[in-house]
Amino acid sequence: MCIESAISCEDSGALNHLFRVSDYIIMKREFNMIKSKIWLVILIFIPTTGFGLTRIATSSLMVKTQMQNGYSINPIQDGEIRLSGDYIMYNGVSTVKSTSDWNVGDAKYTGNSFVIGFDRKTDFGHYSFGYDTQNTKQEWVTKKTYSSGCTADYSYSYTYKNTETLLGISTNLGKTTLLAAIDMVSKKTDIALGKTLTSGCTWSSTGTANESSKGTGSGEYNVFGIVGKTEITEKLLLGFTGILEATDKSKYTDDWSTSDNRMGNGMIMGVSVGSETSMRAFEGGIIIENESKDSGDGNSMSVFGLYEGRFGGGGYLIGYSNGSEEKVVDGTEYISRPNNYSSIDLKVQYELDEGMYFSGDLRKFDVKYGDYGIATEDEIKSNTYAENDINLGINVGF
Repeated sequence: MCIESAISCEDSGALNHLFRVSDYIIMKREFNMIKSKIWLVILIFIPTTGFGLTRIATSSLMVKTQMQNGYSINPIQDGEIRLSGDYIMYNGVSTVKSTSDWNVGDAKYTGNSFVIGFDRKTDFGHYSFGYDTQNTKQEWVTKKTYSSGCTADYSYSYTYKNTETLLGISTNLGKTTLLAAIDMVSKKTDIALGKTLTSGCTWSSTGTANESSKGTGSGEYNVFGIVGKTEITEKLLLGFTGILEATDKSKYTDDWSTSDNRMGNGMIMGVSVGSETSMRAFEGGIIIENESKDSGDGNSMSVFGLYEGRFGGGGYLIGYSNGSEEKVVDGTEYISRPNNYSSIDLKVQYELDEGMYFSGDLRKFDVKYGDYGIATEDEIKSNTYAENDINLGINVGF
């Protein structure tokens, strides 16, 4: 029996595919597949390696570079130089609500990053540089049953190749310290779809049980941010940050995706209060991001807290954040589902030798997705996403 990959056979009119990517400061990926008016959305949050931990008011007690500390003020002495290298491993899985004729399997997400950082403080200011190269992949299989009796496996594979380059400078103005930074982001996504009929049927386009498609999406954008911390009292610090909206929206170069490739972030604002001494630091705050349809981000708000302490030869940190994001709809296009998310960060650093440190980080991230409120859009949907990241690093200071 013929199954047409274009439009002429019985079931072909009900099968189109589209793909889009949404990204932001803690990066977000979204896959969409449409069957008639049923959308499958697998939404994945992927943390930016350079800016994973939320921290504003306090500075790290561990020996870190600015690339490791994110958008927080990194303490460093006059004339000091710091170098860092990190290897990060990602492992995640998403679960999907399916129907009897569209059975969507769990989507597995794996990958790694290599990150380097360099800081130097001179009489003219504290200069920072960082570079991150990230390679990740997501794969899943959807089993389709046609009314004709034919069955097929749709194998999806999405490979991401991302780079980030950080340039920053901070200066001390008495009781206030300011950091200005630019994060230059470049992203490329290779998408592939393999379709295999599993019941003796054939695709008319190939005359066999197999058919495949592939394509590429890419983009670049620059993230500009300012972070400040100031003394309220001798023991209390106020932190604040502002990050401008940065987006890139384009089409994919392929023969089966008609969606936009969306990446970037909306405008982000944050404020926190904290306290720090030479032996411990703690803070809590709030981060707000405005909706950006070009990047695929909804209005969101998150709260966070952390505690960091030192021990002989090293230090440790415990961090937690919890937030929610509203849905994003652009006309008749459903871009991003509402969701609630949380993360737990555990970090430790130990001095191996004078001026050389080993760091180990463990991060757990969980997302639960809501509904658009439209039956046809919610019949097939992503339910949850869970990710565990491991970061191993070496720091040198001299």
